[in-house]
Amino acid sequence: MKKIVLAYDGSNEAEEALKWTGREAKARNASVIVVTVHPLPGEDLHPLGGYKWEFAHHLESAGGPGRRAVKYLEELGVRAELAVREGFAAEVVCELAREQEAELIVLGHRDRLPIVEWLQGSTAHAVERRALCPVMMAIPGKGITHWTRGAHTPVKG
Repeated sequence: MKKIVLAYDGSNEAEEALKWTGREAKARNASVIVVTVHPLPGEDLHPLGGYKWEFAHHLESAGGPGRRAVKYLEELGVRAELAVREGFAAEVVCELAREQEAELIVLGHRDRLPIVEWLQGSTAHAVERRALCPVMMAIPGKGITHWTRGAHTPVKG
């Protein structure tokens, strides 16, 4: 594995994904592209109310959380770069992974009730549906889960 795309927004779930990505990239001598996605105007509000993308409030300035993630990875000795994009997070992450020919996408995921995910949607599941490469999702307290088309298998890590 040579390239990993890490979707990072500074959330607890993203922190879990960052730690796993750092260990994995170091062990495999892979580089990491940290992507921070800012929603386009109007895309940050969910039709049922509230923020669709909670990381909007984490952006101190373009890429703020992403810069911290890159620094963390570099301190581990991992080659890392930052990509700051705007748009629908799942589309942006998958497009970047295709452009960079990444072999893995890693992102955080909240473990919510199915009805909540159905009503609010899930960026992680949208990435899984669109990705052309494997997707690893970090769920705090549960570790990393590897999702494949329509089924998932827990992975120790």
